[in-house]
Amino acid sequence: LYDLDDYKSLLRFIKTITGRYVLDFACGDGRNTSTISKVSGSVIGVDVSHQSIRIAASHNEKGNINFIVCDGSKLPFQEAVFSAAIVVDALHHFKSISTPLKEISRVLNKENAGLYVKDLLYSPIVSISESLIRFAPKFIKQKIPEFSECDMIPHTNGVMKYDLLSFISSMNFVIIRNESSSFLLPYLVRGLFIGPFRFLEKSDKLASILYKADKQLGQTFIGRFPRSITISSNRNKAH
Repeated sequence: LYDLDDYKSLLRFIKTITGRYVLDFACGDGRNTSTISKVSGSVIGVDVSHQSIRIAASHNEKGNINFIVCDGSKLPFQEAVFSAAIVVDALHHFKSISTPLKEISRVLNKENAGLYVKDLLYSPIVSISESLIRFAPKFIKQKIPEFSECDMIPHTNGVMKYDLLSFISSMNFVIIRNESSSFLLPYLVRGLFIGPFRFLEKSDKLASILYKADKQLGQTFIGRFPRSITISSNRNKAH
């Protein structure tokens, strides 16, 4: 999560969770996992990238996180073991969102479970940015873990909003928050200037300026074409 509003929404969601175990699906370098761990009992972060998991392991300040390298289409857990799952910018890496969502649904409690999803919506901008990342020099990919294995990890052109909402509802989740945002500038910067984007991430002031500009852009006609979606949902009945 790069936007302060998204960060706050994640914290609000985590604070509503009752239960011991939380799954951070496709946790990447562990930044979100670390945030979750501060207000949760036990967190398990899973990712297909060995390099990302090695970096994520350094974010285990409270000692309540376990990181596992695994394929998100086949999670190494029994059914109904997690009270909540966090899925940030992961679903567009799958050819079909039903594959990871079915697995996530399987390992979540059949009732009183929470699901938080943030992902990219369908747009040519995503395709352009991902293509640029693929052609980035090797030395840049080696320095940025989530890009180091990007040639091995499939990408799609974002997720379809209706499909995502429908599938989440079909798993007996009640959607309590559904918000779309433009997210144009950060994603273009990410694809066109990989190094500078990493610098912006580390500079709160510059990142804040970028996102404020993006939100202003979202107020124009471009806002009719939202770039990302954030969904908070609860499963209250047996599936």
